[in-house]
Amino acid sequence: MAINKAQADARNAIAQQLEVKYGALNKRFVEEVGREGSQLLDQYTQVYKGVVSTTLYGSRPRQQILRTEGSVYRAIILMELPVGEMSRKLLEQIRAQEQLYTRFRSGEAFKELDAEVKRYEEWKKQQGIR
Repeated sequence: MAINKAQADARNAIAQQLEVKYGALNKRFVEEVGREGSQLLDQYTQVYKGVVSTTLYGSRPRQQILRTEGSVYRAIILMELPVGEMSRKLLEQIRAQEQLYTRFRSGEAFKELDAEVKRYEEWKKQQGIR
């Protein structure tokens, strides 16, 4: 389990370096109570949230150290992410998305053309042209 946790943490760290959606919320409440010898109450809350969603093509453990500390296992993992393989996969994704977008746009163009033909046919009917 220590090895699995270390690998997951390492992949998370790599993914955060590539892509992270980050949000933060800060709240502050200040209130003064009492007339004489009043008391100032101050509360501050800070919340952070980071969401990572990316595919790490070719990520794998490069070095691994496993040792025991009492009854607990401690794993240290050095993960690697081959840049060449990652770049190749990202390029494939970009090309696939471009192809999908082109198909979508061509479908939209045909819909536009079909609508224009229908409008023209309707206009011809209204004009009494066959």
